Amino acid sequence: MKTLIDRLADKGMDLDEIPMFIGNLANSIPFDSHMTLDQANGLLRISGWTDIELDEDTFQLALSCFKVEGLVSSKKHRTRGTGNPSRQS
Repeated sequence: MKTLIDRLADKGMDLDEIPMFIGNLANSIPFDSHMTLDQANGLLRISGWTDIELDEDTFQLALSCFKVEGLVSSKKHRTRGTGNPSRQS
């Protein structure tokens, strides 16, 4: 996970935003699907992450980290700028 955090910081993301970004990304990716990079970036933009776009290497690194860490998609997620959990259907 540290490698993913470092990579996002190198892409210009503020360290205090990275946990929420990773949470949004983890909640957007169902583990039984074959989500593409374009789909992931689209979902992140919808969630308010318009100032960063994942590249293929970072996306694959995130997928690997999520599998190792056991992160799963949940019904709750936070969207950038609101700070409040919202429900996903």
